[in-house]
Amino acid sequence: MPEARDTSASRTLGAERYAEVVRRERGGLLALAERHLTAESATGDAAGHGTGDVAGHGTGDAAGHGTGGGAAVDRAEELVVEAVFRVWRETLSAAALDSLPERLADAVRRPVAAGRGSAHPARHPMSPGRIRRAVRVLAELPRRQLAALWLAEAEELPVAAVARLLESNHHVVAALLRRARENARSGYLLSQPGEGAPSPECAERRHRMPAHVRGAVSEEDDWEFRRHLADCADCLTHWDRLARVDEHWPRLLGPALLWLYVVDAPEQLVELADAALAVREDPEVNAGSARTPLRVVRRFAARAFG
Repeated sequence: MPEARDTSASRTLGAERYAEVVRRERGGLLALAERHLTAESATGDAAGHGTGDVAGHGTGDAAGHGTGGGAAVDRAEELVVEAVFRVWRETLSAAALDSLPERLADAVRRPVAAGRGSAHPARHPMSPGRIRRAVRVLAELPRRQLAALWLAEAEELPVAAVARLLESNHHVVAALLRRARENARSGYLLSQPGEGAPSPECAERRHRMPAHVRGAVSEEDDWEFRRHLADCADCLTHWDRLARVDEHWPRLLGPALLWLYVVDAPEQLVELADAALAVREDPEVNAGSARTPLRVVRRFAARAFG
């Protein structure tokens, strides 16, 4: 779960205006990312991002990421998504619109090492297409769960403010967020492709594997499952891969939510983004006051969920 931060005074630029700039610059940012990755692959760096490295920046690496085709596009897209999210988390005002293209381009040229909130592709041992899989999983969540995730993870509003916008209470929204995060996590794990064609027995175990990764099974079931892993190298390989995917999922959630907004702009998120901007500077909302008026946000909530 991301570290809570008070961003109420740091952003006065709405998600829709930000997304408009990203959509307009998307082609150029992808081309810039491809050039950056090509240069990095050709020269290598101190961290070993040359040819054949395990992170997937070389030729014929262990994850099957070649130097061209779809894998190269995937890596470039991941670099752009990370940059777009990183800039979104900076102090942004409406006055920053003119400088946004330069800020986005600079973020693509200067990727950061993996850390809280980072989705840098070079540091994450995941398969190609992970951004698209994450976006698809999020788009399939129930509307109210997606809304809660957007407000908490992308807009970074405190739970009390999310509750006001969803016309609920703190405890209900906290439970909703837990359920939404687990559903998104489970769906993303289930979306991961497997290696080869497993036997019927292994296929069933792999289908249940995300639940074991999440610790959502009984002790007896987990013991029997781990006994199978000890005797099945293929399932063990898939298990290790899912464990790595699960470890990095929290860092991917926020960037994937913002990218869903950029590429698809679900109507409910557009409405909620407007509402979040309307309440961002309200100190009572961000302090969790029960006296927060709903007049400002009621029409947005009604349009998003009515």
